Amino acid sequence: MTLEEHVINFRESFDRKTNEDLVQSFNKEVGVKGWVSIRGSYLKALREVFTSRCIDISSVYNGSEFLLDKKVKMEDNSLVRIDE
Repeated sequence: MTLEEHVINFRESFDRKTNEDLVQSFNKEVGVKGWVSIRGSYLKALREVFTSRCIDISSVYNGSEFLLDKKVKMEDNSLVRIDE
């Protein structure tokens, strides 16, 4: 399976989830130091689904990558970084 096929599979899975489930999926990635290609596919699919739902991700996405140093919560259809 190619990386793009993984993106499609992840996206199909995310499409069936609630917004809160998507937030939890994002938060599971916070603080994870390891990186493999499949993780990139996972995060790309997650970003695409947030965007397709018109969820503002500007607080955690700089245009090329997610900022995965803080967990988030959903407020007014926007992801908001939280301090824990």
